[in-house]
Amino acid sequence: MAKADKFDRAMRLISACSFDNAKMHGGGACIPAALVVRDFLRELGFNAQAAPVALRLSAAKLGQVPRELMVGSRDLIGESGGPGWDGHLVVTCRGALIDPSFGQCRRPWWSFIPDVAIVELIDRRFRPFVTSTSGKMYPVIARVGGDDEFEAVWVSTPNNTEWKLAPAAKPERWRPMVDDLLKEFRK
Repeated sequence: MAKADKFDRAMRLISACSFDNAKMHGGGACIPAALVVRDFLRELGFNAQAAPVALRLSAAKLGQVPRELMVGSRDLIGESGGPGWDGHLVVTCRGALIDPSFGQCRRPWWSFIPDVAIVELIDRRFRPFVTSTSGKMYPVIARVGGDDEFEAVWVSTPNNTEWKLAPAAKPERWRPMVDDLLKEFRK
């Protein structure tokens, strides 16, 4: 099988998954889900990387209250840290950002979002930057929407690596699902 065909097949399989907390053997959402995707793709021979990001979803319709959800963005908006890791973990591979826990952001006002988001990465030369309240600059690495009704933006936060120490990063939380995906892929 050609490498492009193999990648397309892997993306179809990942897209069909529901990376919910029950399948992650104890919860933890984005960390184990991203690690499943990363290791699944690596075992298929792809250079997949786990990438910490901040995610912002917004919706605005004329005559309605604007809606916004931000994940992993305390530093960007100037809030002090709280309990747990303040971040969101996705995977990058072959010019794509794969967000396997995107569906957990689903709300009534954007009920149409998929369980898994697969979005083209913005070319490094053309990435816009956002500035945090502390003056730090962060690159926007992927974006969908942008019309007045819905937008999702992923901002790279590469120094936010505390996820590696989280209980959700332990292999027993996510490794069984990698094996299940590999079995399904090889059918």
